[in-house]
Amino acid sequence: MADQSELESKYFLNGYKYNCPFCKIRAVAYSVATRIQFHWTENRVVYIYITKCGNSSCSKTSAHFSDEYWALNYHSPFRFSPDGYDSDEMGEYNDEQVDKFFFHHQPTSYFTIDDRIPLILRNLISEAEGCRNMSFMVGASGSLRKSIYEFLKYEKAQGEEYEEKIKWLKTKHPKVDQEYFDALSGVQGMTSKELHEQDGSFVPWSREDFDYFMQVVKDTFYEVYVEPEKKKKMKNKISELIQESSLNKKTRGKV
Repeated sequence: MADQSELESKYFLNGYKYNCPFCKIRAVAYSVATRIQFHWTENRVVYIYITKCGNSSCSKTSAHFSDEYWALNYHSPFRFSPDGYDSDEMGEYNDEQVDKFFFHHQPTSYFTIDDRIPLILRNLISEAEGCRNMSFMVGASGSLRKSIYEFLKYEKAQGEEYEEKIKWLKTKHPKVDQEYFDALSGVQGMTSKELHEQDGSFVPWSREDFDYFMQVVKDTFYEVYVEPEKKKKMKNKISELIQESSLNKKTRGKV
């Protein structure tokens, strides 16, 4: 199966389709309902684009902030280059890269975090993503670190030091790819003490480091809380089909 991780990490896939944060349908058609502009600062004008999900059973709207101005064309203005786009400097405009022109979304998450992940972890991930979208890297880094500490608490991880607790999780979840825990073990700036207990040594991550660690954390949560439930559901469905097939055979045998 082709790697879809790049598409999963986007809100807008192109000028026609996006990942809806409400109905959770990937690559669903959307339209742009309206555009609003306001002064972020005295010299900075920001544009908010209100998009509407094309799924008739959803039709919910979301807001997307950008420094770029697109004229409102039929369905989606993002198919065409924004006003002031310098093709000589940035190359020919490609609507598959439109996602990078936005710095904040509401809902903040490109795709609503699966509700099988504990609420406290989902909230911290959403807060971290929101801070990151607004370039508040201290808040983003702190929220993401906090989500890891809360994950260890939720799992009742044993050990004195951070790395000891991560190693313990390997034994608790042997079916989870161990590389996820190895990656968590290498997260920068994690200690056995929580943020508010540290002695001022907390250093925010760069955007690049944050994006990497965020992906590690989300993938780990997915593997621990979502994938086992999906497999369980699939096994139950297979069992039901086998039982149904057996009953059908017995019924046919009596005819």
